Amino acid sequence: MAFNEIFLNFFLFVSLSFFSGYLIKITHNKELLCKISQGILFGFIAIISLFTAVKVQPGVLIDGRTIIISLGSYFFGPVTGMIASFIATAGRFVIGGPGMLTGFFVIIISLIAGSIFYYLKLKRKNKDENFLDVLFLIIVTNVLAFLTSSKFLPNITNEIINSHFHSLVFIFPVTSLIMGRILYDQKKSFQIWANLQSTNYLLEQVFNNPFSLIAILDKNFNFIKVNRAYAEADEKDVSFFPGKNHFDLYPSDAKAIFENVVKTKKPFQTYARPFVYAYAPERGVTYWDWTLTPVLNLSGEVDYLIFTLSNVTEKVRLEETRDRLVSLIESSPDFIGMADKSVKPVYLNKAGMKLLEIEKDVSLEFNSILETHSDWSKKVISEIALPEAVKNGVWSGETALLSKSGKEIPVWQVIVAHKDSKGEVLYYSTIASDISQIKNYEEELKRSELKYKLMVENLTNAVIIHKQGKFYYVNDAALNLLEADSFEQISNIPITEFIHPDFRELVLKRISGTYEGKKADLIEEKLLTVKGNIRHVLASSVSITIEGESASMTIITDITKLKRETLINQLLSEVSIKMITSENLFEYVTYLREKLSDLIDTKNFFLALYDSKNDMLSSSFDWDQDTNAPEKWSAKGSITGLVIKEKKCVLLKRAEIEEMIQKGKINLIGTIPEAWLGIPLVYDDRPLGAIVIQSYDNPDAYDEKPKELLESISNYISLFIQRKLEEEELRLMKKAVDESPILILFTDKNGIIQYVNNKFEEYTGFSKEEAIGKTPRIIKSGYHTKEYYEKFWNILLNGNNYTGETLNKKKNGEYYWESKSIIPLKNNKGEITNFVSFAIDITERKKMMEELILAKERAEEANRIKSHFLSAMSHEIRTPLNPILGFTGLILEYFENSTNEEIARWFNAIRDNIERLIDTTTKILDLEKLEAGEYEASIEKVDLISIIDGVLTKFKEKTKEKNIDLKSDIKYDKIEMNTDKIAVQKILNNLVSNAIRFTTQGFVEVKVEKKLDEVKISVKDTGIGMSEDYQKFLFETFSQESSGFKREYEGTGLGLSLTKKFVNLLKGKISVYSKKGEGSIFEVILPVSLKKKSD
Repeated sequence: MAFNEIFLNFFLFVSLSFFSGYLIKITHNKELLCKISQGILFGFIAIISLFTAVKVQPGVLIDGRTIIISLGSYFFGPVTGMIASFIATAGRFVIGGPGMLTGFFVIIISLIAGSIFYYLKLKRKNKDENFLDVLFLIIVTNVLAFLTSSKFLPNITNEIINSHFHSLVFIFPVTSLIMGRILYDQKKSFQIWANLQSTNYLLEQVFNNPFSLIAILDKNFNFIKVNRAYAEADEKDVSFFPGKNHFDLYPSDAKAIFENVVKTKKPFQTYARPFVYAYAPERGVTYWDWTLTPVLNLSGEVDYLIFTLSNVTEKVRLEETRDRLVSLIESSPDFIGMADKSVKPVYLNKAGMKLLEIEKDVSLEFNSILETHSDWSKKVISEIALPEAVKNGVWSGETALLSKSGKEIPVWQVIVAHKDSKGEVLYYSTIASDISQIKNYEEELKRSELKYKLMVENLTNAVIIHKQGKFYYVNDAALNLLEADSFEQISNIPITEFIHPDFRELVLKRISGTYEGKKADLIEEKLLTVKGNIRHVLASSVSITIEGESASMTIITDITKLKRETLINQLLSEVSIKMITSENLFEYVTYLREKLSDLIDTKNFFLALYDSKNDMLSSSFDWDQDTNAPEKWSAKGSITGLVIKEKKCVLLKRAEIEEMIQKGKINLIGTIPEAWLGIPLVYDDRPLGAIVIQSYDNPDAYDEKPKELLESISNYISLFIQRKLEEEELRLMKKAVDESPILILFTDKNGIIQYVNNKFEEYTGFSKEEAIGKTPRIIKSGYHTKEYYEKFWNILLNGNNYTGETLNKKKNGEYYWESKSIIPLKNNKGEITNFVSFAIDITERKKMMEELILAKERAEEANRIKSHFLSAMSHEIRTPLNPILGFTGLILEYFENSTNEEIARWFNAIRDNIERLIDTTTKILDLEKLEAGEYEASIEKVDLISIIDGVLTKFKEKTKEKNIDLKSDIKYDKIEMNTDKIAVQKILNNLVSNAIRFTTQGFVEVKVEKKLDEVKISVKDTGIGMSEDYQKFLFETFSQESSGFKREYEGTGLGLSLTKKFVNLLKGKISVYSKKGEGSIFEVILPVSLKKKSD
């Protein structure tokens, strides 16, 4: 009996577990179906257990319902338990008997116990089954079932225990435990299977997803497998890659990174790494995010590598575009801001911060955009603007901002709600234009429609309202955008004519959508203007109703400038590269013209070069419809010359050019264009020329934009021209060095000859080929000593220049002298790198110098003879004259009282002429000594006043004879000087003597003045004076204004020359002030130490 029970229960429970596991697999994606099917299965098995149960008495059964229902509820939930309970209850009702009520309660208790354990399982973090739960549930359920039976069937409980003890204690618990374990293992096995299936599916989906490029490589970087996205990215099939090496296909510097990943067994990730396809450089630079992950085997070694890539080239480009857009937004004069979905401000541009009078981050300043608005605006924003923006995508209307200082600023505000694909708001953006000025006119406006129009007209963005494909309204910004003079000019033109063909189909769909009530989000497109120009714009449209008909309002932001800047930046980059690669100016200018034609009209383009020496312009680089344009013309009187002279850009229209011609500012050269633009080419503030573009048919061809563009590239052209000029200068310099009349030799720091010029070949007879690579010893004569060369090299190696004369030997054996200067050349570290030698042949000069030295020695000998002769002559003349002079004096004394005046006159004349002859001889000797440098000043302490008194006493008699006054203006008793007394006496003698000689009436006056450490002596006379022309030669030897046989005054002309030399000897100065017929003043300034005159 026990065996039968065990077998039946075991068979029943195993069957239940098997079918349950099967149902789990076939319904694993359908949770409710799984629960229902499991409930039916568990209920059916419960009924079977009823009919195979142990019958204690008729209508009293022991079966496995409790375990079946409780385990079903625990593993699959209350729904499964209730279905199984309902089926089991129905079965128990059919059987009937006294144990039926107990059976109902046991079923309910099993359902409740299983459900409680189910919910306890869900409250755990992992929500997984636990076998301890199963074990405890079986014990609890069996105990509760037994207690229930004891309660309702107390009379037969002892009989059940006695007769079926082994079933209660062993068979049912064991089989229940086995069933629970099998169900537990089935569920776990299914979870593992499901997880594996899900993981495999997920991995397959990840590997084959079209957005990620994935490759599997072995540790030698050979491809094992790639996904379709990887292959398509390189325009290849997936079968192409297996077995090929990654770096054979894609050589790059990343190989070191791959090797390091294999070595360290650690993954590597990089972002926006640039890459250029070696076999397809035309693709340009691409940017990639990639990850290299090593997969290790059980031994911990790298088995293979997973290489995932993502092409972020567009992202990088978009980020660059974003940066430019941010720059555009920051420079906008309008209030532009952003807020998150909770309307907390997250960004505000500079204009907005200025309006709100804030300096720090707007997100730190405000918690809501409502805080930035006035009280009445808060209601508009919260109740109207935000709900409408959420509903329609955009709202526009009048609000008022509130500055930090409390100032209310009326604005016209547009709020855009940006949503995700599900229609949920991600963030808000807003643009607000200050309409304070407009609001000032509100009192004068009577109709709200006029107010609205005025606000729209003052928006910086273009606003276009259109119905049925035709313009209904445009603001001034839109007219400017389309380059139209008035609304009437465009009102009858279909709006599609202003859409660029590349965008026409897309925009037409968007317009049709707005007529149907849809919103057209912000996109970038291109428009055509009335004049045919292209404008790059950002446009968004909303549906509106006008006069009961559907219409569309489009708000457009002109981003042409931003696009243009992008093209300009690209152009400048290409221009800078071309500057390096171009061979000549013509090639470079031709390239520039072609590139510029994408941005401006360059049909008539020329580059003029300026010759500053001749003030001439020339152009060999011109493309001009005017065939009469000259190749050379004067800068003076031309517009191009005006550009160069003022070194600034000039933009002119035809009328301005004609006016300048009429006023004579410029001359007519060639045909007058409708528009003319010239840009100077300047390098280091020095004009090189100018670029000129002109249009003969379009007066509006050029504005400030082409001017700015040409200014940008003018620097590159100037640099290119300067580089070519410097190359030509270097070429000429090399030619000048080669053809220089000076021998030039260039060596390295070891003295090895690296360059010689033509004069070296001429001087030495060695060719350049023979000299280069050798040392200057090839011309060494052997004349100079070893010490000479050691000294010579010590000077050079110490970094000093050497200058000297060297005797060298030519190739043919002839000797020649050269005067040379050698300069050591140093690098920026102060290290000697080379030597350069400059030399001239002085062989003939050496011969001349030897002859001159010989002549000089002869001249010096002659001078010594002359000096000796003059000294002897002076002695011979003075010797007889002195006695004669003495006897003449005695005779004059003898005849002093004589009445014979004629005899006295004769002897006075004899005396005067003897004194004159002695004075002349003395002056000649003094002059000779001074010129020969033989006169040595004898410095001693002297009294200047005493010297002057002696001189005046000496000439007192002379002035009496001439009937003139000899006066003095001296305010000092004594002036001590450290000087040569004889020299001072001679200076005074000569000046006073000259003054007396040339004065016939009036006076001669000597005046002395002290000035610090100098003394000034003035000798003034009222004599004949001197002409201004003669004063230039006054101090020359033997100089007299009246000369020859007709001269009126005696004298040799030596006195003033000697005076000048004596003054120079005493480190003094002499000057003269004189006028013909009015007398003269001689002033002498001598250095001295003075004492004040005593009181």
